[in-house]
Amino acid sequence: MIFATIMAERLRLRSTDSSRRAMGGKSSVPVVSSESGEGNLSDQTASGKTTLDIAITGLTGAGKSSLVNALRGLSDFDEEAAKTDVIEGTTEPMNYPHPTIPDVTIWDLPGIGTPNFKAEEYLERINYSQYDFFIIVASNRFTDYDIQLSHAIQKMKKRFCYVQSKMDVSIKNEKLKPYFSEKATLQKVKKYCLDNLVEAGISSPQIFLVSSWFRNKYDFPVLQRTLENEIKALRRHLLRPADT
Repeated sequence: MIFATIMAERLRLRSTDSSRRAMGGKSSVPVVSSESGEGNLSDQTASGKTTLDIAITGLTGAGKSSLVNALRGLSDFDEEAAKTDVIEGTTEPMNYPHPTIPDVTIWDLPGIGTPNFKAEEYLERINYSQYDFFIIVASNRFTDYDIQLSHAIQKMKKRFCYVQSKMDVSIKNEKLKPYFSEKATLQKVKKYCLDNLVEAGISSPQIFLVSSWFRNKYDFPVLQRTLENEIKALRRHLLRPADT
């Protein structure tokens, strides 16, 4: 009876995983060497990894899945796009291949602070320590969750950047005000993010204002170049050559 139950569960998981592959994503957790440890880049040299794991994290509804799609050069409606929704869309970590770098995986993580992923359980449940670089995504006000995630990453001595998404919506709303200036609005939002991160004890934070719908506007091109540079640095320090 026990054996039959185990086999039935394995078949169920395989079926679920196959349907996710058809959508371009796969649910699991990063695979790491048992010898790898936390620390700065020099501490993690020769970790035994053959792939890099980039985590997209933050509040639910902040635009994480849309950012995953934009970084992969997809719209939310493409067949292989990460699923987006007006309600909680990502309920387990989903991984997607980087569009141009074969040994890099982009992870769409569930949002923190929901009934399904309470803040006090979040880091452990999604295996936070196993990712190599983080993008924290927010779309409105700076929150305690942003601070919690930032501190967790700093404690692991890993790097992250902070993305304020949906800037097209913010700009559209600000245009209703008299004496609107797009440049002044962008400067105001970036200063707001910077002030809050510095006050929370985050030194020299990297901040990007983006819209996943307009990949040639705001800071999106700079975010892409920064991510590519971070990946190059991580590859030099973390990856070992794949077995040949």
